[in-house]
Amino acid sequence: MAEKIKSIKVHAVEKVEEETVIPQVKEKKKFNFENLSFWTIGAVVFLMPIFFLPVSIIGSSQAKLTLLALGTLLAFCFLLIDRMKKGVVTLTLNPIYITASILSVVYFVSSWVGISQYKSLIGSMTEQDTFITIFIGFLFMFLLSRLAKTSKKIFTILSLLFGSIVVAMFFQIARIIVGNPLSLSVLTSPSITLVGSWGDITILSLLLLASLVIILETVKLKRWVALSLGLLLIVPFLFVVLSGLSFDFYFFGIGLLLLIAIASIVIFAYLFSLRRSHKAIENAEEVVIKKKSKVSASLVLLLISILLVLFGTQVNSYLSKITGVTYVEGRPNWQATLDVSSKVLAQKPFFGSGPNTFDVEWDLNRAQEVNNYIFWNNEYNFGVGFVPTSLTTVGIVGFLFWLLFYIFVLILASKTLFGLGKREEGTIMSIIISVGAILSSLVLMFYAPGIVVVFVNGVLIALLVALNAGSFKVRNINFHGKQWHNFVSTIGFVILLIVTIYVMYIVAFKALANAYYRAAILSSDVDSALGLIQKSVILDPTQSLYYQTEAQVYAAKVSSALSLSDADLANKKDEINKSIVSAVNASVYAEGVNPTDYKAKVMTGKILEFFGSIGLKDASQGAIQKYIAASAQAPTNPLPLLFAANVALNINNKPLAKDYLTRAITLKSDYTDVPELGKEIQGLVDQLNKASAPVVVPAATSTSAIKEKVKEKAK
Repeated sequence: MAEKIKSIKVHAVEKVEEETVIPQVKEKKKFNFENLSFWTIGAVVFLMPIFFLPVSIIGSSQAKLTLLALGTLLAFCFLLIDRMKKGVVTLTLNPIYITASILSVVYFVSSWVGISQYKSLIGSMTEQDTFITIFIGFLFMFLLSRLAKTSKKIFTILSLLFGSIVVAMFFQIARIIVGNPLSLSVLTSPSITLVGSWGDITILSLLLLASLVIILETVKLKRWVALSLGLLLIVPFLFVVLSGLSFDFYFFGIGLLLLIAIASIVIFAYLFSLRRSHKAIENAEEVVIKKKSKVSASLVLLLISILLVLFGTQVNSYLSKITGVTYVEGRPNWQATLDVSSKVLAQKPFFGSGPNTFDVEWDLNRAQEVNNYIFWNNEYNFGVGFVPTSLTTVGIVGFLFWLLFYIFVLILASKTLFGLGKREEGTIMSIIISVGAILSSLVLMFYAPGIVVVFVNGVLIALLVALNAGSFKVRNINFHGKQWHNFVSTIGFVILLIVTIYVMYIVAFKALANAYYRAAILSSDVDSALGLIQKSVILDPTQSLYYQTEAQVYAAKVSSALSLSDADLANKKDEINKSIVSAVNASVYAEGVNPTDYKAKVMTGKILEFFGSIGLKDASQGAIQKYIAASAQAPTNPLPLLFAANVALNINNKPLAKDYLTRAITLKSDYTDVPELGKEIQGLVDQLNKASAPVVVPAATSTSAIKEKVKEKAK
């Protein structure tokens, strides 16, 4: 009786509490900066795969990175304002984010002690391996996991993500069918997609494919919905077959279709075991796992994969003909990547050469055997995979923390998958997020995708953390306890806001500088191009490419002036001299901005070679010196030596030309993969075989009259 009375009292108290709460719920909601931050993050999630600007304005990679940076920093500003108003900060002791925080510090330290601070800290905002990009990526993950507090919000983000992927996929199919009218001045080839390369959209389509299989096998759907999703399963295979991707596992390689077959078996086994779980069956209504299914989507996936493994070559040839998609991907294998890493680690074992410097180390340390492959002259920002590349760029410390980071991710995803029988809601969503996080993480271990795939991996990891938010220890820090606490915290929040806004300012200016650069190279008027590229230099003086372009524009001004009449040429004498000096200064300054880039020295050599061809004293000798210096930074690349041989032949130094040409051909004897270059080399050989090698004059300045004019004016 006493227990009944106690129970009645408890219910009465609960009823009173409910009555007191109801008026508060019905009150008008105040403006919430946290919700604004969440929807900003949601907008970034949806836009990242499909966002673009015309290439005449800004490149696709920089457009996406700029969106990510500005969106993340803006959301962070909103959250800072919200926390400043509330005076409470919540810290979660999450091993994934603790590791991510340490990685951010490692990237910062590596940037300062590496070979190029300009490239490593922020670069040009077109690279995905700089300190600022990694930091913003981790900040985005942290914000998303903190803001997606409920199953509804997690589902919203997941829907936005996969909705955007579906839009990108179907738009690409429409682009193939319709053709150039849907190129948007970005998709210049059918193999270029809104998300990046054909390989990138293939990987995203695989994540969609896995999600569809899970939904079809676990959710009770209406017949027409199930049929529609079943037909949608076929679409990702269009991208898979045309990609021809394979993954290098060091000792062996496996094609993507075979990996899909293996994954389908794993998914089938997992879902079968989950259905057979007593806990899952007892809670079947909450867990929403089908007890029976007439057709297993995972086995259908297995069957399609096996058929395409057997007949994929024929299907690929047929689809390539009717779609026009020809996608061939070349990237360093494990051996080539580790060869470069070993040479860097011998000198900088702990923090490597610095973020975003793999291309520099590749040029310096690549094996000569690379010249035997079709992609011998490609520039590589990554090795065999995103994570293995870190062994070169951020050293042993960074590589180990990347491994630790993804080990924690895989552990958390596995716990989520095999603890689902204990859950009462969100099961299907948990499976999709966990499987997606595992697949995308493994991709980064053995592949180096574009920024969108890396971004999607971050989104799935953040949602995985949000799903398991209750599993981590939480510590609340209250700044409103004492006045001086409030005072100090407010100053701290304001400083963080100022720093965040300043970083947004830098990102925006880099994007604007790149827009001016693209406008300059597309301009047909030399003076207009010069004005535009000088704006780029002012806005972002850290980019060697802008100075190289400025030097080219000044050289173009000189070339244009040489076609004038004698009278006009005499009037432009001072302007020509200034342009010559400015061109040389700009090219030399480009070298100083990024002394590790051999291409900057090649550009200086080209500028000096041009001025030497029109009679400028000692310019040709200077060009040879620059080419040889470039060759020292890319010792297995034959091109700088070929350029030097051509200049030596121009100044009638036959022995020197023969020496450089011999060394170049020793590095690469077969130029059939570059027919035009092969013709030039044959021309050099023919001239060297003559009794007296005639001077080779560039076509743009091939008249002796122009050369004589410049010589006279130079006096």
